[in-house]
Amino acid sequence: MDLLKLMLVRTSNNFWEDCIPPESVMDQYPRVRTRYYRPHFNCNMKVLHRILKKMSDCGLKAVLFDVGDSVRFRSRPDVGLPDALSIDEYKDVLKMCRDLGLEPFPKLNFSSCHDAWLGRYSRMLSTAEYYGCCRDLIDETVELFDGPRLFHIGMDEEDYLNQEFYEYIVIRRRGLWWHDLNFLAECVKFADSRPWVWSDKIWHTDLNEFKLNMPKYVLQSNWYYGPTFEQDPAKNEQAERIKGFLDLNELGYDQLPTGSNFMYPENFPQLVDFCQKNIKNVLGYMCFPCRGVLAKYEHEYMACAEVSKKAYMQLKKVK
Repeated sequence: MDLLKLMLVRTSNNFWEDCIPPESVMDQYPRVRTRYYRPHFNCNMKVLHRILKKMSDCGLKAVLFDVGDSVRFRSRPDVGLPDALSIDEYKDVLKMCRDLGLEPFPKLNFSSCHDAWLGRYSRMLSTAEYYGCCRDLIDETVELFDGPRLFHIGMDEEDYLNQEFYEYIVIRRRGLWWHDLNFLAECVKFADSRPWVWSDKIWHTDLNEFKLNMPKYVLQSNWYYGPTFEQDPAKNEQAERIKGFLDLNELGYDQLPTGSNFMYPENFPQLVDFCQKNIKNVLGYMCFPCRGVLAKYEHEYMACAEVSKKAYMQLKKVK
C-alpha cells in the first residue's frame, strides 16, 4: 500500500460536551466554545467542498471523515441529527472525494468521552442494546463508504479530566474497556474493513497488558500536537506521547501517526521527520486541524493542507 497522506475532517461536531456548559465555564475555558453539543447539523457544505479541493491540490491522497451524527442512518433512525445528510447526500460527498483523487475513510468515535453523537445510546454503554446499535452503525457505515480499507473507531481520552464539564460521565476501566474495544474491532473486521484506533491508551498502560489485549490487526494512530519532540519528561510534560510512537514500534504495531497545526504549525513536519527516523511499519500520516467545518475555521483547514504538503515534500527529500 502506498503511503497514506490524510487529513481528518469533521462533518459532525458532537464528540465532546453532551450539553451547553454555563457561560462561566466557557469564559474560563474558551476551548469549550468550539466543541460543545449542538442539536443541529453544523457543517458548511460549501466550505467542505473547498477544503477537499485544497487537499487534492496539495497532493493529499485520503480523507478521514468524523461521521458521527452527520448522517441519518437507516438502521438506527434515532441516531443522527434531524437535519443531517441523507445517505444519498453523504454518498455525493464521497463521490466528490473520489473524483478529486481522495480515498474516503469513516470514523465513528465510540469513546465515552466522544460519543454524544450516539444520542440515547451514549447512556447505555456496555449493554446488549448498545452493542447491537454499534454493530448496526458499523455495518451501515461500511456499506455507505463502499467497503473502506480502514475504519476508525476512536476510543481516546476516556477519563475524568476530559469529561469534567459533562453532565453525564462514564469511564470504562480494566477488562471492560478492553472487552468493548475488541468487540468494536471485531465488528469492523467482520465487515471486511480494518479497525483503526487512537493509541493514547498506551501512554498509561503496562506494555505487557497492551500487547495481550490490543490485536495486531488494529491500526494505531498515536497522536501528538506539541512544539517539541524532546523525550526527556523533565523538559517536555507530554513526553509520554512521544514515547507512545516508540513503544508501539517496539511492540510491532502498524502505525499512522497523527499531528496537528491547531496550536503549532511546526508540529506536523516535525512529527513526520521524527517518525520517519525512529519507527517502522508506518502506513501513512494524518494532520488534524481540530476544528469543525465552518467558515470561521476554513483558513485553519487550508493551512493544514499546506503544512501537510510541506511535510511530505520534506519526506521526499529525506528519501
